[in-house]
Amino acid sequence: MVIKLKDQWETEQPFNLLSWGHWFTFANLLLALCFSFFYINEHSLPVSVSGWLYFLTTWLGHFAFCQ
Repeated sequence: MVIKLKDQWETEQPFNLLSWGHWFTFANLLLALCFSFFYINEHSLPVSVSGWLYFLTTWLGHFAFCQ
């Protein structure tokens, strides 16, 4: 058992909250990508390699990082 002083706990608390925030954001990003797959599945997929590259770039950009 580790005993922490009040000053130590207050110093570590923002770092713990920041860590949880990163995991929450990561989970939110994965959920957004999963849900957006149902919308993507309704349209025809690209045929060329450059079309796939553009498709994946815009899919990640619009749905994952704009949360």
